Amino acid sequence: MSRPESANFKIEDLRIGLTAEFTRNICQEDVDQFANVSGDFNPLHIDLDYAKSTNFGGTIVHGAFQIGLASALIGMHLPGRQVLLGGVHSRFFNPLPIPSEVMVRGEITAWNIDNLSGQLRVEILKLPSKNPVSEITLSFTMRENQTSTIEPSPRNNSLHSKQQDTPTNGFPLPYVLVTGASGGLGESIATALSSDYRVIAHHHSSPLSDHLLELPNLVPLKSILLFDELEFRLKTILDDNPLFGIIHCAWPGAPHGGLLDSARESIAQQIEFGSLQAIELARMLFKHTNIKTGGRLVFLGSTFGRQHPNITISAYSLGKDILESTTRLLAPELAQRNITVNALAPSVVACGMNSQMDSRSIKRETAGIPLGRLCSTEDISHTVQFLLNQESSFLSGQVISLTGGRL
Repeated sequence: MSRPESANFKIEDLRIGLTAEFTRNICQEDVDQFANVSGDFNPLHIDLDYAKSTNFGGTIVHGAFQIGLASALIGMHLPGRQVLLGGVHSRFFNPLPIPSEVMVRGEITAWNIDNLSGQLRVEILKLPSKNPVSEITLSFTMRENQTSTIEPSPRNNSLHSKQQDTPTNGFPLPYVLVTGASGGLGESIATALSSDYRVIAHHHSSPLSDHLLELPNLVPLKSILLFDELEFRLKTILDDNPLFGIIHCAWPGAPHGGLLDSARESIAQQIEFGSLQAIELARMLFKHTNIKTGGRLVFLGSTFGRQHPNITISAYSLGKDILESTTRLLAPELAQRNITVNALAPSVVACGMNSQMDSRSIKRETAGIPLGRLCSTEDISHTVQFLLNQESSFLSGQVISLTGGRL
């Protein structure tokens, strides 16, 4: 029986953003064969009468079978012949009934030409609805041909593309993660830091700007803020190097309304970002920081938190208020690894959720600021740069208000 030929991408042709996909019909016979090979004869997958008695209403495909589909994509389609699988991280959203037709779609989300390693994010979608069934992230390395003499190119879209890893003092640039780098504040901070740090620019639903992607020392990282997944992808980028800092700009908007009128889920999400999300980032930094050099954790808060809570966006104010307490409580624990943690609480900035402010609103807000202007993205970026410097190494557990003198 003839076998299909696998794709054979050249190492120099790999880049972040490459995609591949295929469709597959899955029947009960396929699942039965998988059960025979794997030894997993759980009746939920192979016994129709039993499966009908459950809340699934019928047999469903093994999760491991779906991982096998992801393996087929990476081994046969992208990158193909020269790939070696290094690790698997999977999430299953919905059961996949038998029979089903699925689309298996993959995208290279990380690629480091220096050590020939990368990541492929694979989605399995049920057809014809294209509802997501699972997401599987595969870390991989490439086998280099003995005759290959690949030289890293400064124009290659790899993890280290356009990077200048070693500055003039001879020491490698430290890694700093900026979450929410596709937003106005995140983009400004990532831009300001890119000359002195290797910036890992995190984004999710919104793409990074072309401006960011052209910066030296910038590494794009597309991921939701689910921390086992974020850390899995981050470790491939770090490649055993320490993480020096995290600047946390990501935030789930500012829903309008008072607390009594706000949906429970909306309030919970704001509280989670001010507490659990911040704590998970602190844990990740604690784990990956070099204790000798220490680290920096900076949260982006708001004067709408504790200083001037705003009843029209009450859930947002509550989340930002909790973020200030989280900052203070984390400080003594993070000090064990020589990590400082601080929060910035800027007043109104004309970007992000305030980007649609009209001239009248800007004038009214400016009139209440003694320095006579709004806080700018540069004001925030410069303060972040200060907090990353050695000169701020004794400053921790503080909330720094950027108000232009406004009480």
